[in-house]
Amino acid sequence: MKSIITLLLLCISIPVLAQSTPATHNKFQKEYNALEFKIKTDTDSLTHVISQKMNKLSYDVKTELNDLQAKYGSSNVKLALYQKKYERKTLQIKTKYELRIAKIQGEHQAAMSKIQLKFQTEISRLKLKYKIANN
Repeated sequence: MKSIITLLLLCISIPVLAQSTPATHNKFQKEYNALEFKIKTDTDSLTHVISQKMNKLSYDVKTELNDLQAKYGSSNVKLALYQKKYERKTLQIKTKYELRIAKIQGEHQAAMSKIQLKFQTEISRLKLKYKIANN
């Protein structure tokens, strides 16, 4: 008799749970989609800013190298006289800009990590709010 009552209660409770779950799941999905859109927007914005910085940096290094070329390598005589100095200054410029590029890439990586952490935190908060198990 107990097993029949248990089976009966189980059969009654399953449809009730099934009806309540899609509503909360739909709310969760809507909030998740909004969060995903916000994170994508933040990521795109960050990527755009970083691209602008990298493009500016590329322009600056090309300008500096062209100025150096005009100063030391504009003629064969100047190039022969100042070959070592020209090579040393070229190396200094390249090293300086490689360091700046590494700094920008580090900033980008740190900002992306913050965005990812924020996203994971918000997903966990939503799962707790709607009592959805981690899959």
